[in-house]
Amino acid sequence: MIVRVWKDDQGLVDETLLNAGDWTRIKPGEYHQFEGVEDGIAFELYWAQFDHDDIEREYSGSKKND
Repeated sequence: MIVRVWKDDQGLVDETLLNAGDWTRIKPGEYHQFEGVEDGIAFELYWAQFDHDDIEREYSGSKKND
């Protein structure tokens, strides 16, 4: 499988050839394309990765006295 990733707005395209069992990572927001060069099965997986810096809180809570 050939994986193409467009790296910038000037036409730079990175091509990676993946063989059976290989994998690659594509950053969020990168335009990409897959091309099968022979019969096979490919999986495209997405997952969320926690980043504590992307949460903004006005307050972090407090103890309530009864």
